[in-house]
Amino acid sequence: MSLSFDIRMKDVDFSRIDVCESEHWLTRLHFNQSYLGRCLIIAKRVSDTSLATCTDDEYRDLRLALQRYEHVLDTAFRPARFNYTQLGNEWPQLHLHAIPRYDKPRRWKHYTITDTPLSSEPLAQAPAAGADRGGLCDRRASAGAVCGRLRRAANLEVSFPLEKTVKEP
Repeated sequence: MSLSFDIRMKDVDFSRIDVCESEHWLTRLHFNQSYLGRCLIIAKRVSDTSLATCTDDEYRDLRLALQRYEHVLDTAFRPARFNYTQLGNEWPQLHLHAIPRYDKPRRWKHYTITDTPLSSEPLAQAPAAGADRGGLCDRRASAGAVCGRLRRAANLEVSFPLEKTVKEP
């Protein structure tokens, strides 16, 4: 049986799914456990911005929160690697999705969790490895144009504000 828990948010007692916390971040089990051990790492301060607005203290603490998450998951389930993403598509509060990836099926209770195979391609092969997944990757000309525009933008003279972009409470 494939694993795909889909616990509806209204049915969840959030205090019972908090895994660990640090000064600035809370690690909470994600309601969808299609990747065993998937969690959200949530900023404790109210924020609907991106990681780029984190203070130096928040960044340092995030690194420790990620290390702790990986240690906890490695101890519990031994994932092969970890993926992280910050989206904010459905919930604006600043948070990251922490997604463990597995190279072999895992058993949890009466479920067998099977992950998609992990690529062992070197970095230079990454665009070709993703070409069969659709989207911009299979439109080489469009991808080249987007990449060229981004490279030109990266070389522009840009002055970044030196002051913190987040006000401390």
